[in-house]
Amino acid sequence: MLERLFRLREQGGNVGTEVLAGLTTFMVMAYIIFVNPQILSFAGIRDLQGVGPAFAPTLAATCLVAGSMTILMGVAANYPLAIAPGMGLNAVVDAIPLALKRSISVGIGLFILFIGLVSGGYVKPGTGTPVTLGDFTSIPTLVAVVGLLLTVALMARRIKGALLLGILLTTGVAILLNALSGYTAFTIPGVAVIPKAIMGWPDFSTLGQGLNLAVFARVGFLSAALTIFSIMLADFFDTMGTVIGIGGEAGWLDARGKLPRLNRVLLIDSLGAAFGGAASSSSATTYIESAAGVSQGGKTGLTSVVTGLCFFLALFFTPVAGIVPAQATSAALIVVGFLMCAIVKDIPFHDFEEGFPALMTIVFMPFTYSITNGIGAGFITYAFLKVARGKATEVHWMLFLTSGAFPSTSSFPS
Repeated sequence: MLERLFRLREQGGNVGTEVLAGLTTFMVMAYIIFVNPQILSFAGIRDLQGVGPAFAPTLAATCLVAGSMTILMGVAANYPLAIAPGMGLNAVVDAIPLALKRSISVGIGLFILFIGLVSGGYVKPGTGTPVTLGDFTSIPTLVAVVGLLLTVALMARRIKGALLLGILLTTGVAILLNALSGYTAFTIPGVAVIPKAIMGWPDFSTLGQGLNLAVFARVGFLSAALTIFSIMLADFFDTMGTVIGIGGEAGWLDARGKLPRLNRVLLIDSLGAAFGGAASSSSATTYIESAAGVSQGGKTGLTSVVTGLCFFLALFFTPVAGIVPAQATSAALIVVGFLMCAIVKDIPFHDFEEGFPALMTIVFMPFTYSITNGIGAGFITYAFLKVARGKATEVHWMLFLTSGAFPSTSSFPS
């Protein structure tokens, strides 16, 4: 049945590797289970009555949306891509020059690596400088360093399941050091602590409350429509950049840099965005952390099905799922970022018209902490340089159209 559904032999996959890749993806992105409710609960998000979303039902909605949409992605699109609530048209993809597609992959790689550096505590906001070296005397950062050394050692020795094993071993180290510190090293409740309760029932009390059209009356139809359109554009380009970036690293793209079955991927991602809102969570989108499972050998939708099932299980095992600290997953993000940067060698930097927009794409993603901003910078500079050189006819009209639309998305983080 699995062979018929996912074409494992044709894709060069096997059940064991796909399961391992699915577990790896889940472990790397499991942080969203707790981060998303915290952000929505404490960041000033309020309904029309001025009440913010409660933690427990938002956590349940997050797991439900992530589990169902990730499984749908695996079954319908047969790609190892995971969808979860995020904080942040095929013709468009056809219009993107190959150099920009490759730069998107590199930019996302640096973005993933930077996320790993920040979550691991290697870098922090500086005084007088945007960032500076982190506090390597703190236990959480020490845990991250130990995790990185363990993970790269496992990778160097070609140990199967290195990323997942690194996460699990690092979590064990975090639990031990946290206990030795008197449980003061990690301040987030439940992190790096063996839970007293293993299981709990999910709270689905807020499901469906996101289906609220009163916002149109509250802010006006035009304002609401323009806001929704801007967020849609940001989500679209975020997803497109993620898919192209992961697809380039995994070798899924054809000679033109196009992803087969992209229409299915975008359709499911769009459904996830709508479902996330309807479930009283944030808009769901395809996660760049999917690259962790791909790097672990995931090739088919079976990886996504495993990841989705893990999210469903997390509904009932939230006390256990919450013990993995961000420092334990930072090493996997750093390694995945490194792997995705390998395609930089294929970008023609010797050609200014191709190389400069590619560089803008690469650097804007990590430096502005936004995939969307990076793609926008690349599109706009590419179109401008072609016009400046009198080569406007070489630019697809869709590239001009989307370049003009990017200023409306700049207020929305990816």
